Amino acid sequence: CQFLALITGRENTYFERSFAALGVDDAARESTPDTAPTVAFKALMRDAAKATYSEMLAVLVAAEWSYQSWGERVLPAAVQEP
Repeated sequence: CQFLALITGRENTYFERSFAALGVDDAARESTPDTAPTVAFKALMRDAAKATYSEMLAVLVAAEWSYQSWGERVLPAAVQEP
């Protein structure tokens, strides 16, 4: 959806830009195995994609709330960067 791409564009590349700023290249990212919490999170998201609407919403709200609280902490520094 073009609208979603418009409003989430910088969010979609946040991690790529962060890794680049830290000097972590694509090869290192691709060869590093997921940790147990990441494996569990990915499984939760896969399960939610097949769940009822209310179950999907419960998973997404919890995930987005976590991202929001994390984002609020880094916002002052992020605003200073182009």
